[in-house]
Amino acid sequence: MKRLGTFVALLLLLAPSPLRAVDPEDPNARLIRLERWLKASLAHRPGERDDAMTEVSFWSNAELRVLRTDITVIVRVFRQVGMKLPARVTDDRNIPPYTAWQIRQIIKLADEYRGRNRNDALLVRGAVLHGDVAMSNPAPVLAPGAPDDTGRIKVSIGDGESLGLTSVPVHWEMAQSLFDLVKGTPPAWDIARRWYSTTAMWMQDVKSHDTAHLQRARGLFPQDLDILFMSGTQQETYASPPIQAAARMAVLPLGYHVSVGSQTSALRDAEGYLRQVLHLKPDHQEARLHLGHVLIARGRPQEAAEVLRPLAFPDSDHELQYFAALFLGAAEEGSARFDQARDAYQRASALFPLAQSPYIALSALATRRGDRAGALREIQHVFDLGDRGADDQDPWWSYQVCQTRPLNEWMETLNKSVEGFR
Repeated sequence: MKRLGTFVALLLLLAPSPLRAVDPEDPNARLIRLERWLKASLAHRPGERDDAMTEVSFWSNAELRVLRTDITVIVRVFRQVGMKLPARVTDDRNIPPYTAWQIRQIIKLADEYRGRNRNDALLVRGAVLHGDVAMSNPAPVLAPGAPDDTGRIKVSIGDGESLGLTSVPVHWEMAQSLFDLVKGTPPAWDIARRWYSTTAMWMQDVKSHDTAHLQRARGLFPQDLDILFMSGTQQETYASPPIQAAARMAVLPLGYHVSVGSQTSALRDAEGYLRQVLHLKPDHQEARLHLGHVLIARGRPQEAAEVLRPLAFPDSDHELQYFAALFLGAAEEGSARFDQARDAYQRASALFPLAQSPYIALSALATRRGDRAGALREIQHVFDLGDRGADDQDPWWSYQVCQTRPLNEWMETLNKSVEGFR
């Protein structure tokens, strides 16, 4: 069964009609495209929407698959001067064999560009180019007469409902396959590691979750703190009611399924990844915060309280302090420590006086304790807020992306390192 690689928890418009690209069967197009790719990879400024990125975004999935084979072949020639290329270089019968002329042209291109691929710099830049194209959310491009057989589709959702399906261009796969080619080059491989963690954070920031992306990242970098942390927060998001509802209700083509597990399995996986982070770095405060929230959702409030009580975020970081107080309140309440729960909820309210969540929690706590007057008093605060208590005044509504706050810094650092990589 095919996996549904991308799950978008965001209201999106359906993609426009597919654009038409150059015929991939043109006998000259294959080598022209390879040379254009080499030039575009060197010309692209990481993180910018430049001409190189625009050109590559118009290549169809069929063209990109052929290109991926041709890149793999030219890399072999880069590394083995004078090697002989067979006409048939892949078992994929949809990719035609090389002609003698094409083989000679690939060897010439390799001789011309070999010096620019020291430390696999050209491959790194090419991978980042395809990643940047993918993050630009390009419209699907179909070659004339070619079926759109990506095997991956995207579900767009809003308010817990499926809004439609779109195909996914293969640029993410192109970037991943290019980084696979640099495994033997430590400086390039370190950029690959940072690219995976940064792009995973970008996906969570824009609520365009890709299960396969993080699976691949964990397989390549199983001990990376950032990748494990992003894996934990992704599964925590998958366990949320809107995602679970949309996953159950989505109407999919025959043979597809959403790569989102049940709430129970998502919470279990989230706990596992976050505990791995804390095993590697016990003072990872944000991992502890998210683990506490996951344990509450798993019905283990006493464990959650033990995890959350030691949290100490900087005085200037009111948002994370707010989450810590709110979650500790829930954990203490679930452990029948009602006075401690009230104190925690009140700390959260003091941090964000216009937020509704602490007042609602205090009202529910008072009801649980049989304090009807107190419950009415606390809920009256919510009504008194009126328009001042809009959603943007309560950090709770942005909790699922709070882990992405360093994104701009990470992206800038990554792009600078790629730009200066030689």
